[in-house]
Amino acid sequence: MDGDVAAAGAAEVACVARPASTSRARTRGLLVGGLVAGDFAALVAAAASATLLRFGNMWVPVVFNGTSGGLDYGRMSALALVCLLASLWLERLYDLERLFWGGGEFTRIVRGVCVGTTALVIVTYLMKEPGLSQLWLILLASCSACLMFLSRLSARAVVGMLRARGHLTRRTLIAGCNPEAESLAELLTKDASAGYEIVGTVGGHEMIEADRAPAPLATCDRILEVVATHSVDTVVVASSAFKGPQLSKLLNELRRMPLDVHVSSGVHDLLPNRLLVGSVSGIPLLTVRPVSLSPLAIAAKRAFDFTAACALVVVGLPLWIALAVAIRVTSDGPFFYRQERVGLRGRRFDMLKFRSMHADAEERLEDVRKLNEASGPLFKARLDPRVTPIGRWMRKSSLDEIPQLLNVIRGEMSLVGPRPPLPAEVESYSERDWQRLDVRPGMTGLWQVSGRSNLPFDEMVRLDLFYIENWSVWWDLGLIARTVPVVVLGKGAY
Repeated sequence: MDGDVAAAGAAEVACVARPASTSRARTRGLLVGGLVAGDFAALVAAAASATLLRFGNMWVPVVFNGTSGGLDYGRMSALALVCLLASLWLERLYDLERLFWGGGEFTRIVRGVCVGTTALVIVTYLMKEPGLSQLWLILLASCSACLMFLSRLSARAVVGMLRARGHLTRRTLIAGCNPEAESLAELLTKDASAGYEIVGTVGGHEMIEADRAPAPLATCDRILEVVATHSVDTVVVASSAFKGPQLSKLLNELRRMPLDVHVSSGVHDLLPNRLLVGSVSGIPLLTVRPVSLSPLAIAAKRAFDFTAACALVVVGLPLWIALAVAIRVTSDGPFFYRQERVGLRGRRFDMLKFRSMHADAEERLEDVRKLNEASGPLFKARLDPRVTPIGRWMRKSSLDEIPQLLNVIRGEMSLVGPRPPLPAEVESYSERDWQRLDVRPGMTGLWQVSGRSNLPFDEMVRLDLFYIENWSVWWDLGLIARTVPVVVLGKGAY
């Protein structure tokens, strides 16, 4: 980490003393204002769409059983807009502490739209307006939820892009000096789109081990001094770096300041939805939900895989034929390539691909071994001479992987899961690596959307184990959706 290094008493500090380009208040104002503007536009479009789809005219009077009220659906849409925005506000969808932290935001959108639509019905009843069209209400709620999803996805994408370019960043101080603090700094720095600009760390082993009364006060004072002098607007506390009294003292002081304060749980390999925050005898405790790959969940995953794979094979059959003809015309050999892989619990199977290499590729492997660019037991080479021209294009677009849908239908693979390893790779597996084989291997997975061929082997294993530990149907659907742009753009493919 660049910057001046200064030691003070029990604390070790490494900070970059640069003035913040945008104040915390201004940044938060810009984010909230942008969210409100985006949601307003989405709800206006939703109300207009619902009205035009139902009536074909924005100014149709509200009529029920032949009774007409004083409002038309254009003005009723304006009233709906007020009710929906108020409901979304009450759902704390403009509370920046709760934003960009995962799928919970989308759950609150659905809840807010439902409550807002119900509020509209109650308001019209109190105004003694005639009953609203039920179909219009259904269309209003459906369009509002869908367009709000798109609005928030767009907001996340825009904010992530701006933060990756150095805008709307949060000058962040890591409180603590131990392996957890180092891990936090590394992980937060790695994801530029999260917007954490790590300005330094405060802490020291003396601070961690001290149990004398003055130590917590000295540590806390030093952290507050760094916060004030380095324009810090976010503090991330490594909880394992502090004893109980130290942590309580620090948090009590920090929460009185205009800061965003985050406390690490110390559990980095679990998704937030696996953790429940509770209290026992006034002590906050984290409860970890059990692994969700129950027999019923595995059966549901298999049913989804089979149905989706069959549908994709039928729809994509013309593409299969075109690729098979192109392969046979441009090089000798079969259009399918079978390669032995290791699947669920070590069972071996023949994984299918469209052939992207010359027919004698296996015999020439030792000749190109020196070109290997992958770590661990993997073999990857960007300039592998065994790849055919049509094969290089198929690999870049991942079209060579399509025949694995047949492996999915046969139950040897899943649509989403860890990459199926070669037998030679498995021979050098550690006990930890073997845990990847606790589930069916997948056509896509967390490692594919996180870097594909650019990831080292250890990172790929970590992502695969993270997926297994936190599996859910919704996460599978999300990973499939995230795979599409990765494949289209050819990110990380060899």
